[in-house]
Amino acid sequence: MSDYLYTLESHLNSAQSQALAAVQTAATEAGLNLFLAGGALRDMIAGFPIRDLDFVVEGNANALAKAIAKKTGAEILATDARRNSAELLFPQNVRIELSMAREEKYAKSGGKPTISPATIYEDLKNRDFTINAIAMSLNRASKGLLIDPNNGLGDLERRELRTVSKYTLYDDPVRILRLIRFAKRFQFTIDERTLSQYENVRDGNLERKIGPEALRQELHHIAEEPTSAEIVKELDDQGLLTLFC
Repeated sequence: MSDYLYTLESHLNSAQSQALAAVQTAATEAGLNLFLAGGALRDMIAGFPIRDLDFVVEGNANALAKAIAKKTGAEILATDARRNSAELLFPQNVRIELSMAREEKYAKSGGKPTISPATIYEDLKNRDFTINAIAMSLNRASKGLLIDPNNGLGDLERRELRTVSKYTLYDDPVRILRLIRFAKRFQFTIDERTLSQYENVRDGNLERKIGPEALRQELHHIAEEPTSAEIVKELDDQGLLTLFC
């Protein structure tokens, strides 16, 4: 057993472990490659409590979500046909997100991306921040193997926020709000190039391209943060709070 797999199992409560096992079984039966990614893995490595479980499959995530719900009785809370993702609720309020490994290409800032199926490696290269772009294989032949194409582990150790690419904030400006939220939640610093990218986005008023649904979702995330008051103050100091008005 890899050290990371042992760490994961020691961080999960009984209900989360049961949900993990159910997803693994369903993915194996469907012949799909399954990975733990995003926030759950980030929080585990950084030593924070794991809130929800985020899974990526190389294949049809919505079809897998339906199979899991049918077999376990988990409730499908939401689906996104365009991104091929689903959110499920297991007993004892265990939430999981199941997403297709995908590549997103933006023709313009704030526009809807063109989405296509991808490998887990390609998926991670398309994420927002390096600390969110780490995955762990849950497949039999490579179980526990960590995939980190952007050196997110190094940034977690340095307690630093860094975008995956020089276009990250331009492509989807809602990420500037996420940047502030993560900086306050984790008390991480922002690396110089990312800060420069943020300032260029603000100089171009690209935050005005953030759509109402993206703002609504971000407001929901802020409300759930233990540091929500600090986040709101920073948004106000940055002149971004008016976006929600």
